[in-house]
Amino acid sequence: MNENLIEVISVTKSFRSLKALHKVSFSVPRSSIFGVLGPNGSGKTTLLRILLGLITPDEGKVKFQREPCRVSYLPEERGLYQDLEVLRVITYFGELKGLNRCTARKLGKEWLDRFDLSLWGHRKIQELSKGSQQKIQLIISLINDPDFLVLDEPFSGLDPLGVREVIDVLLGLKRRGKTVLLSTHQMAHAEALCDTLLLLDRGEVLLSGSRASILQQVGGGYTVTVSDTGPESLIAFPGVSGISRNDQKITLYLGENASLLDFLNLVYQKGISLTAVSIAPTSLDTLFVKAITERRGWQN
Repeated sequence: MNENLIEVISVTKSFRSLKALHKVSFSVPRSSIFGVLGPNGSGKTTLLRILLGLITPDEGKVKFQREPCRVSYLPEERGLYQDLEVLRVITYFGELKGLNRCTARKLGKEWLDRFDLSLWGHRKIQELSKGSQQKIQLIISLINDPDFLVLDEPFSGLDPLGVREVIDVLLGLKRRGKTVLLSTHQMAHAEALCDTLLLLDRGEVLLSGSRASILQQVGGGYTVTVSDTGPESLIAFPGVSGISRNDQKITLYLGENASLLDFLNLVYQKGISLTAVSIAPTSLDTLFVKAITERRGWQN
C-alpha cells in the first residue's frame, strides 16, 4: 500500500499576472498531521483550494491514492448562520454532508459535549464568543468523520484551553488513522502537532519534510543572540551556519552538529567581549524566518 494519501506533482497556478504557485510538489503521508506554513501571500490558501478541488491548477496534478475518500474543510472565514440555533446549524451541515437528520443531531450533541458547549445548543450562533464559534465550525468539519481533514487557521480566536482541546482532537484523529492538513501562522502549534511540514514562500516550496530533516536543510541546532557589540566576524567560527542583525542584536545560528560549548570556548579564547548573550534551541519559527530571509536576500 502506498504510504502517501496525496501526491502533488509540479502544480502551478496564476491569477492573471500573479503567479500564486509555481511547480509545487510534495506528498502528504496517510495517518499523519501535515502542516502548510508560510508568510501572507505565499500561496497557502490557493494550494488548499486546489487540494479540495475548488479551483484547478494551470499545470501539474493532484493524485489521491485512496478513493472514495471523505474530505472535509474548515475555512479561515466564518460561514455560520448567525440568527439560527447552534444545534440546528450543526444538524443542517451534517445533512449536507450526507447524514440523516437524526444522526446529524445526535453527533452534534456529542461534539458539543466534547467541547463543553452542550448548554449552548439552543442558543443562537451570534450569542457565542469568537472562540466558541470557531469550535462550532470545527464540529461541522468533523461531523461526517472525514478521512482527510483540511484546516485553514484552526486556532483562530481560541484561548489556551480551546487550543488544547483542538490539539487533543487532532491527535485523536491521527491515532484513528485519519489524515489532517492544516495551514497556520502559529509556528508553536505546528511544531507540536505536525509530523511533516511544508514551507511556501512567494508561491514556491522553500522547505519540506520532518522537523529533523528541516533542521538538516537549514542548519539549526542553537540560536545565540548577542548584543550589538558582538562582532560579525563570529560568522567565520566553525559551526556557525548563518547570521542576522535585528533590533541592535546579532543572531547566530549554530548547525545541528555544532558544539555550543566549543563555540563559547572559542569566543573566550579569541578575547571577544560580549555584553549580553542569550542561548536557546532553534525554534521552528526561527528556522523559517532564517530560510525566508536568506532566500529573499539571495533573490534581491
